[in-house]
Amino acid sequence: MAIEIEKYVPIPEKKFFRKASEPKYPFAEMEVGDSFSVASDKKSISNLVGARGKFMKSNPSIKFTSRTCSEEGVYRTWRTE
Repeated sequence: MAIEIEKYVPIPEKKFFRKASEPKYPFAEMEVGDSFSVASDKKSISNLVGARGKFMKSNPSIKFTSRTCSEEGVYRTWRTE
């Protein structure tokens, strides 16, 4: 089967509009020693780790650490620097 080449087909306008929303996680508002928790399921942890990585890439002087807190049944993130 040959693919037909077409000429002068106009490119449609982009229809993707990104809606401004509040950040899901409070990294920007945190001070050293502050922490917050999310449910300790794989999806919540995966979303948090991705968001934290993006935030830290644009703010390299701010550091965080996270741990599973089995006694609380949550995954907790602390600002360390």
